[in-house]
Amino acid sequence: MFSIATATLASVDFNNTTNPSSNITIDPQNDYRVWENTVKVGTRKVTFNRISVRVTGSIDADDLQNFRLYVDGVQKGSAVASIDANKYVTFDLSASPVTLNTGNRVIKVLADIVGGSYKNFIVSLKKTADANFVDSQYGVEVLPTANSATFSARETGTVTISTGTITITRMSDSPSGNVVKDANAALLAKFEIKAAGENVKIETMRVAVNANSSAGSGLTLKDGYLLADGVQVGNTAAILEDSSATGYTEYSTNLVVKPGSPVTLEVYADIYDASSSASLATNDTVRIDIIGGNINNAEGQVSSQIIDAPSGTVIGITLNVVTGTMTLAKYSAYPSKSIVTPVTAYKFGEFTLTGNSTEAVNLTDLTVQFVTATTTADKLTNVYVVYGTKTSSVKATISASSAVLSEELSWAIDYQLAKSASVNVAVYGTVSATIIDGSFQPKIKFTGTTVDSASTVYTNGSTAYVTGQVMTCGTGTFTAAIDSDTPLTQ
Repeated sequence: MFSIATATLASVDFNNTTNPSSNITIDPQNDYRVWENTVKVGTRKVTFNRISVRVTGSIDADDLQNFRLYVDGVQKGSAVASIDANKYVTFDLSASPVTLNTGNRVIKVLADIVGGSYKNFIVSLKKTADANFVDSQYGVEVLPTANSATFSARETGTVTISTGTITITRMSDSPSGNVVKDANAALLAKFEIKAAGENVKIETMRVAVNANSSAGSGLTLKDGYLLADGVQVGNTAAILEDSSATGYTEYSTNLVVKPGSPVTLEVYADIYDASSSASLATNDTVRIDIIGGNINNAEGQVSSQIIDAPSGTVIGITLNVVTGTMTLAKYSAYPSKSIVTPVTAYKFGEFTLTGNSTEAVNLTDLTVQFVTATTTADKLTNVYVVYGTKTSSVKATISASSAVLSEELSWAIDYQLAKSASVNVAVYGTVSATIIDGSFQPKIKFTGTTVDSASTVYTNGSTAYVTGQVMTCGTGTFTAAIDSDTPLTQ
């Protein structure tokens, strides 16, 4: 005798409310919740394998993009780029099914609204076949219900997309730190411009400089101009300080920005005050801002609505006005020496010359002097300097300027010290006579001109010398001794 077994399957019941539940009008935006429903799982957990939602309305298929599925706030599966030809967005989770435990589970779909101004859409789960749930114990498909009754479409309200928008943000790689004094066409700021909802034409843009200048207020940066994706838009004009009567410079850009195609905006100007025809001073600061607000400077190309681009002022990064420098230091790995004279082409001292990160320096002058003790400078001959890849001419003789100093040995040189570069500098010479005591010590300095700001610079910021190693003179000695293996006298 056989009996027929019965089993209670798991249940999946969709809520009566699907969000957004009412008809609404929204701005174009990213990460918008286009569909959401709370599902009640009963009896036991189920496996969630697939869901397809249908998108209807007047929007075009490419107005909504980057669809993502979330369960209880966690993204599941891969993003779906766009609506398919049948107006569906399908999330296939079969490769990595999602377990829905008993209780209420929130299932939602997010998308980016990149177009569709003045158009609308509705998102719905049309029928039970559009979602697949499997009982975790019996392995059979569970037929969903809705509001504890036979399933019917779970549909949002009508979402209407308002006029297009423009968003301007400062880019992460916008210049920071320093800008070179008197530099021409310096890049001062980078911004990203994004349109949403529709193509937007930005007819004008307002740019201002915020400055802290030793010259006081009223600064204007000479020859300012804008590049959009590398192409100049608008005229070339001095950028006014935000504290001026006007407060900005307005450029006629006529720039069309399309949804999904951000534009990189770069702001350039000379680091020179056009209002006073004077250079900015070292340690002045400048910052470029894009002025926004209720300025009615852009127009949606579909809606013909007037748009503010941007809706609020976008602040740039403060830059310090600097000139290039160079640093000279004694090379610590080369020690002071005790030398037995005479010596020829001997390294008397070694140094390291380091450039700055702001601009290159053209070296123009090199000067060496010797500090002497007991040893007189005229004992030193044939002095020359090796710096980087170059070698100076030879100074055959040296005279003393005092009892403890030689004359200054000067060379006119032509060598470019690149930004952040380091070069070795070594002083060589000959001691032709036999000197049994005393010492001497080289010291050295460079003068140069910065490549961009054309400023005269000195090693370590002053005309002072940097002193090198001490060379102590002496003569060799011999000590006679009987070797330990010499035979003893018999």
